[in-house]
Amino acid sequence: MKKNVALMALTGILTLASCSQGPDTTDKTNPAVTLSANPTSLAKEGGTTTLTANASDNVAVTKVEFYRDGAKIGEDTTSPFTYVDTLAANATTSTKSYSYTAKAFDAAANSATSSAVAVTVAATNSTPDNPSNGDATYNLSITSPTSGSTVTSNNVQLQYTFSGLTDLQCGVEGKLAAPSNPGSTSGACNIDLTGIANGPVKLVVTGKDSKGTVRTAFVTVTKAVNAPVPNTDVTFGPIMTTDANGYVDYSKYRLGGVRTINQGNNPPSPDPLPGNGNLMYVKGNVDVKFNAPAGATRVEAWVHGTIDGSRTGALKYLYDGAPGATYKWNTTELNGQQSRVLYLVVRTYGADGQQTLRSYPFVVDNTGPQAADPDLEGATDPGSRFLRDFGGPNQNWAKGKIQVFTSNTNLTDLVYNVPTGQILPAGVDYVNYYFVPVSQLSRITTIQGQQRVLDIINNSKFNTGRIEDAQGTGSKRDFRTIVDSTDGSKDGRYAVFAVTVDEMGNESASTTYENIGFDNIGPSAQTVSLYDSSPLPFPSADPQLYISDWFRISGAISDSGVGFNSSFFVNGTVNLCGNVYPAARFFVNPPGGISTPVSTIDFSEVELDSNVVVPADGECEVTFSGPDALGNIKTFTGQKVIFDNTDPVNNIQQPLEGKTFNAGTTVNFEANISDVTSQINPRFTKTFWNDYVVPAEANPIGATAVPRTRANGFIAAPVEFRTDPIGSTGNPVFATSLNGGWFALYPGLLDQDEENAARPMQLHSLAVDCAGNATVQNRRVMIAPVSNSNLPKVGDFDAYYRNTAPQYKPVPADNATHVYTTELLSVFDTQRDINIDMANNSGISGGANSTGTYSRAGSTIESVNFFRQLDVAAWNDMVYWQTHAYMGDWTGGSAMDPNGDPTLKVRAGSDLATRRNAWKYLTENIDGGQRVAPTAPWWLAGDTETSSAIHRTTTGLRGEFAFAGASALAGLVSDNVGNYRAAAEGVVSITTVNTTAQSVLDKTYGAGDEVDRFQFVVTTPIALTASSTISGNIYALQARVGTGAWVTIPLSYSNSVGGVVFTTDGGENAPLTPGINNVQANYTFGTTKFTEFRLVENSTGGYFFPGQSFLVKSQ
Repeated sequence: MKKNVALMALTGILTLASCSQGPDTTDKTNPAVTLSANPTSLAKEGGTTTLTANASDNVAVTKVEFYRDGAKIGEDTTSPFTYVDTLAANATTSTKSYSYTAKAFDAAANSATSSAVAVTVAATNSTPDNPSNGDATYNLSITSPTSGSTVTSNNVQLQYTFSGLTDLQCGVEGKLAAPSNPGSTSGACNIDLTGIANGPVKLVVTGKDSKGTVRTAFVTVTKAVNAPVPNTDVTFGPIMTTDANGYVDYSKYRLGGVRTINQGNNPPSPDPLPGNGNLMYVKGNVDVKFNAPAGATRVEAWVHGTIDGSRTGALKYLYDGAPGATYKWNTTELNGQQSRVLYLVVRTYGADGQQTLRSYPFVVDNTGPQAADPDLEGATDPGSRFLRDFGGPNQNWAKGKIQVFTSNTNLTDLVYNVPTGQILPAGVDYVNYYFVPVSQLSRITTIQGQQRVLDIINNSKFNTGRIEDAQGTGSKRDFRTIVDSTDGSKDGRYAVFAVTVDEMGNESASTTYENIGFDNIGPSAQTVSLYDSSPLPFPSADPQLYISDWFRISGAISDSGVGFNSSFFVNGTVNLCGNVYPAARFFVNPPGGISTPVSTIDFSEVELDSNVVVPADGECEVTFSGPDALGNIKTFTGQKVIFDNTDPVNNIQQPLEGKTFNAGTTVNFEANISDVTSQINPRFTKTFWNDYVVPAEANPIGATAVPRTRANGFIAAPVEFRTDPIGSTGNPVFATSLNGGWFALYPGLLDQDEENAARPMQLHSLAVDCAGNATVQNRRVMIAPVSNSNLPKVGDFDAYYRNTAPQYKPVPADNATHVYTTELLSVFDTQRDINIDMANNSGISGGANSTGTYSRAGSTIESVNFFRQLDVAAWNDMVYWQTHAYMGDWTGGSAMDPNGDPTLKVRAGSDLATRRNAWKYLTENIDGGQRVAPTAPWWLAGDTETSSAIHRTTTGLRGEFAFAGASALAGLVSDNVGNYRAAAEGVVSITTVNTTAQSVLDKTYGAGDEVDRFQFVVTTPIALTASSTISGNIYALQARVGTGAWVTIPLSYSNSVGGVVFTTDGGENAPLTPGINNVQANYTFGTTKFTEFRLVENSTGGYFFPGQSFLVKSQ
């Protein structure tokens, strides 16, 4: 409430003057003055003469001074300007003459002096009275007071007797007036001595005799008047001052203060208010200063319920002591009398025992007004929105503007149960709404009082400031205001308290609060990425940059404010390379929508076919936007990716198709390859020779040809030979040429057909782009022998862990097959290095050392190389992806096969026929189109180190083709005339590659949080079953804290270690089949804060195959 407040200056009146420079308006005109005297001559006895000054001025005459013989004898400040002068008797024989002048003054201190006027007193030796012209008879005598007496009052009555006189006047010398009671023979006049100093005072009576002569009588008395004791002036402090707007900063007066408040002329009491309704209010500790005047000896003060109430009925005896003191008064002593008009009664004592009494009305107000109940509503502003009870009772959210008001309207200052009298509380001044962050709520005491008010003020982030008598519905005052949060600086959750303040600054805090969250900022996106989700036919060089066929979108959109409801799925969109889709297609929308707000919505990571949702190959980006529950929208842009669903270009330039070369010579090989979209990936782009041919084309010479199968002693698969590196750095390139020389090898055997028949061999170029698309180009050449077909001898052979002892196995000297396969299957961990050894017998021929490697008679060893054979099941998956058929069964499958390359669904059967025609020349299949085969391509394992005793390479099951595993480790020996023989040791290895999106790892997880989609690609030669224990042919998830022991996570949830659910190509917790498998692990945290995870597999024999581990953030 804003009132018309008058602050009373209780200590005095302050006059303010101001000046400014301008025209000189100073009064410089002198007054005009003339002087007359009556009478101008006196008898020898002397007497009085009346001086009259006639003075005028252009503004005003302020006073006239009268002079006798140059000495000032008196003055007059009111017109007419007169002075009565008494002249003594003349005892001399000469006439005495007196010269009088008058000096007039105006307000500007201008003055003028009159001309002199003479008055004479006759000499004593003048002619005596005689009957004819003698003195008239008269009598004049003062009877009271007597000369020399003392008067003690300013009011003196002068009494006299007279005869023979008229025109009597009396008074103090110099100031005579007609008597109040002239009488006929006696009279009296009342003389006021106020303003005349104590001491001798001449009292005069005059009259005129029959001749007009003024006759005089006078007495001299002594004035001894003690001034009365005036009332004590009481001042109060500290005074509450107002600013330019008329407002008081109450924070300055929390300990106490004094304020004069105008309560109007119609108080709720029959008693009129003093001071036209201006009433003094006090609170807390105040200073009361008793400013007693000079002469006061004692001051006594008490509080009473009535004006000038006696000390006997005092409510509080306040002070008794010396004047001039300041009393420190704690007004809470009168809290029982709050809001009632009381009186400070002050009695002042003088030295002579005189007393004065004075009363000061006031009201004590130390208690806050009625507490407000805050409430909230939405504003009508079109850009604002308000959600009440969103997510639970009193869980309110808003953007933009809201209305804050009091639900209890017409707040009043409290009226106390006090005795009868004028009940006038100070009144409600305003309400202030404070916004306290919910994190600070524990700091607010629940006990009502000043401490609660201070807690609210000190812990608030912002407040509305003073909100006065705003009008609500109808005439109800609800202190309504608008809070604008549009700029976002207020975003956060708050408890809204109301503090009501009365006109004395007393405060009352609301007993309850309203909860409000401001959110003006759109959602935020966690790491969002698109990633290639299919490892076939080859994995992407960078799954988050190069994508072909199937892909997923990983990440989430989150909101730290209000969160999301179902409107996100109605109004959100995803723009993928220019195609706009509703958010529901890409984000996880719970069945039935979102019934309660959520802070995060994850991308569903539904696997999408880029052939369908992406319009064309090339670079593009994903953008998505969605509103939070308040309608704040933000658009996010994911990383740019390159979609490429087109196989690279692959053309063999040399050698020519069908050309014949002699064994043991170098065949120049050149293939031009290119990819205009994702570039060529040098990691997988290779060249091969191959002794396998399609059975019907095995030997064009005769029908007795032996089929080129592993069972008949052939490698029957592509074998890598080296060509020049792609590009100068080995980095991806858009176009390049594969150049190299292949040392021609002859596939014939002594016991097969004609001795010197030329036989076919296959050369292949494999081009793989960075998105994983692959193209095979084949070139058939004829190789003619240059000598007998005696195969070189392979020395004792073993593959074993590095730094362990080998167990060499002898390889029989057999001229009937090109390949010897050991019967032992070794189990190898993909994490350790492996040596592949072949015993050497360099320089010894003719079989001098049956354990070594040597050539037959007439030839020398050309080279020894070591290889890894791809996992056969994985190779079949790769071929099936490209051709929708298994090796050897080229009539099965179709372009619509869901397990094959989805590009063929778009590009129809022509691509399918082309691919099948190219890929069917690569490897054999002996099981009628089943997903098993004895052969797969051989990849160079590493450089060969040769000593006199050993040919060796050190390799591992990691490297370029770690994703596809290995089914054999082999060594191949060739001689200088093109004969070759190999030894191969079968292995069991399971490879696991972690393909989890970075956005999953970037999150921070706590107990109960689910980690969606740990992703793995697992290649296994055997079937594996999901398990919670490491035993048998299983796969499981393991975790650890720091560098501690690995713990196997159970398939059922445990409070301690959590639980995992697997999703594979076959379904939930389904077995992994031989070949390449996609595995998704959804892990839910328990109370253990694991920081590292891995997928592990076990196989018969107790060997573990741990995959690539990865770190997560837990809290």
